[in-house]
Amino acid sequence: MIVSKKAVVGTSMTNGALETLLAAGGMSLVRTAVGDRHIVAEMRARGHGLGGEPSGHVILPVRESGARGAPLLTGDGLRAALAFLRCMKDEGLAASAVPGGYRAWPQEIRSLVTDGRPPLASLARTSAAISAAEASLGASGRVVVRWSGTEPKLRIMVEAGTPAALRAAMDPIVAAVREEAGGR
Repeated sequence: MIVSKKAVVGTSMTNGALETLLAAGGMSLVRTAVGDRHIVAEMRARGHGLGGEPSGHVILPVRESGARGAPLLTGDGLRAALAFLRCMKDEGLAASAVPGGYRAWPQEIRSLVTDGRPPLASLARTSAAISAAEASLGASGRVVVRWSGTEPKLRIMVEAGTPAALRAAMDPIVAAVREEAGGR
């Protein structure tokens, strides 16, 4: 496995501010469906060297000393911390020199129980509210609306540059889901 240092693998729920920060450093964020298994599959398929979920789960390729074959992709927190320290040592950096410029965009996730799981495209008012929110946020925010894979809920995630922009995008979507799909 050749490890790519030009991309980080995250999920559809990874904060957009990370994507902006990576782009400023010449890297990209590759998004997958939610779940470690999707991140690991993408890392294996494309040789990416770092992946993770917003929960803080960091996935790295780890080769046991003397092992042959492809490295194990693991989400072990201690290994992630040691890998970070090794990078700092290899680059000759002190912990105080590591930039602290990452600031996540304000984000809110609402989970609404609905009456069934209609295709989102069949919910005209909800689709219109999502489109309007995406247009108003432009490149300074994101909207992700998806059915939960583990619960009978519709998940609505909105990120925006400011709390006011987040509210202006989120509230109409929630209202539309409540009206069209009985969201509560």
